[in-house]
Amino acid sequence: MRKPPRPDDRQANLVMRRVREAMRSAPRTDAEEDDPDAMFAGAGDKPVAAAPPDVLAAAFLLGRAATVAGVDLAELGLRAGAYVVQVPSPAWVRPVAKAFRICAFGSATTGQDGDKGGGLSWPVPRTELLLFMRDGTGRDHHRDKGNEAVCEAVQAGWAIVGFSPTPKRSLPADLVRICDTLLDVGTLDPDAISRVVGCATGGGSRIRVGSAQAARCEPADLLLTVSGRRGPGDSMAALRRLLHAKVPEVRGPTLDELSGYDEARDWGLALVDDLRRWADGEIPFSQCESSILLSGPPGVGKTMFAAALARSVGLPFLAGSLGQWQAARDGHLGHTLGAMRAFFDAASREPCVVLIDEIDSFGD
Repeated sequence: MRKPPRPDDRQANLVMRRVREAMRSAPRTDAEEDDPDAMFAGAGDKPVAAAPPDVLAAAFLLGRAATVAGVDLAELGLRAGAYVVQVPSPAWVRPVAKAFRICAFGSATTGQDGDKGGGLSWPVPRTELLLFMRDGTGRDHHRDKGNEAVCEAVQAGWAIVGFSPTPKRSLPADLVRICDTLLDVGTLDPDAISRVVGCATGGGSRIRVGSAQAARCEPADLLLTVSGRRGPGDSMAALRRLLHAKVPEVRGPTLDELSGYDEARDWGLALVDDLRRWADGEIPFSQCESSILLSGPPGVGKTMFAAALARSVGLPFLAGSLGQWQAARDGHLGHTLGAMRAFFDAASREPCVVLIDEIDSFGD
């Protein structure tokens, strides 16, 4: 007998299927002419051939986030609320926004972009929705921008939704202040990828992607590898190859090839084994140690040890220090903090090994 889906994924599966069916049957509109996803649509008013896998993945992750938040996505479009959707990286902003609009409001083109300016559209359209899709790269992607539009939308009785990997910094401050529901969209895992590929291709595959690789999966990775024409098996194989290739090969020794380091080396080798077991689903991540303090005079090899650890586990290596962040611009406190923020934003976007060098240089 086939095992039922995990209870936490019931809404995720339902949302993903709902988005797939909606995109298959929706006709192409003028508003989609400039949309990158228009390549998936036929000419004129022909139906969309298939739902792109990045939007299906976004729908699945949204369903999970809604389950954790205790809300039904389909009911959010029935009331005028304020919602913040935190996505795992800038690349997920638009796929998640598209999936949200389809599920909650019935159309991928519903809503008015709050960053287009000019105030709200009058008369009020049939579906009253104000959107902020901010990946943090735009000039107006700042908490001080868009607050007037938020106030107008509240007075007009519109729903307001903001999508961003850094809501407190990038979305209008007033939207964050009045937020009724926060949906924290996580990264993909092996089960989610299997379900997304199955939904996109119409079949299952025994090929699996490891946990560490799944967490690094971005929308472009899915678009480049997953398609109905390729089929489930070939799609999963191509995706797994692509995700493994995302970790750049850095020349240098691994922990096995280092001599000395005593307890630090033993700790690192144990961590390598724990992460392998976690990636294979044998232990939860909570059983893996995630930090260590290395001390010693300059030149003993602290940075070499951290880099060797990164190579041993097949992850990117990021090194930062107070001196490096102060030198980013003119040493002004605001610029230093900005450089620190950018460093940790980069570290949070995918699994990696991070070294904070010369930590004793930080003041109390």
